[in-house]
Amino acid sequence: NTSLTTFTDARGRFSISLRGRPRWIAAVSDAGYSVAWLADVQSSGKLVLQPWCMVQGTVQLGAEPAVGWRVTASATVARRPKQRPGREPVDFEGSAPVADNGTFKLTRVPAGDGSAEATRLDPGSAEPFTLPIVDCTVAPGAPATVQLGGPGRRVTGHVTFPASVPAGTVYTGSLVPLIPHPTQRNNYYNAYRFPINSDGSWHFAAIPPGRYTLAIRGEH
Repeated sequence: NTSLTTFTDARGRFSISLRGRPRWIAAVSDAGYSVAWLADVQSSGKLVLQPWCMVQGTVQLGAEPAVGWRVTASATVARRPKQRPGREPVDFEGSAPVADNGTFKLTRVPAGDGSAEATRLDPGSAEPFTLPIVDCTVAPGAPATVQLGGPGRRVTGHVTFPASVPAGTVYTGSLVPLIPHPTQRNNYYNAYRFPINSDGSWHFAAIPPGRYTLAIRGEH
């Protein structure tokens, strides 16, 4: 994929020399954002900024705030029009750290159907800890409030690696609820994911009561 960037002048005008076959064009500023199919902009000669939206909430591990974690929120801002087959949707995302009291706030999220995900990557680890993804809908003037994580207890375990593990293999694990989430389209997004240490040990700080499938995956 090829990305081309330019800046507007004091009157909001811009020009850009196209290379390849770009399909869409986006404008981003402190005031807002705009995403449009290139053919529409070439026809109308303008992009109109839309106001940013907000996603806020809390992240908890049991009764404790998830200090050291980071929340990423994403939203689909341009879906494939039925009359234009082959043009993929456009997604935006932004991230923010979790504060010491467990709260977070993202103030530059586009309107639309989106989701929020909390992760933590420890020093020296190749893979992050990840809490289940929460769907949300964001709109101007109506901040989306989400709760990530929650009550649970620490779970630990140990994996015995095969004798013939290729050098450089990185193992990750996930605990997937046996009972599907009532609103998630794919139960994978409701999983608790975690890195597995080189000695085979693993843990997750807070897993709610329930029955889970433990899945182990190795990549090299």
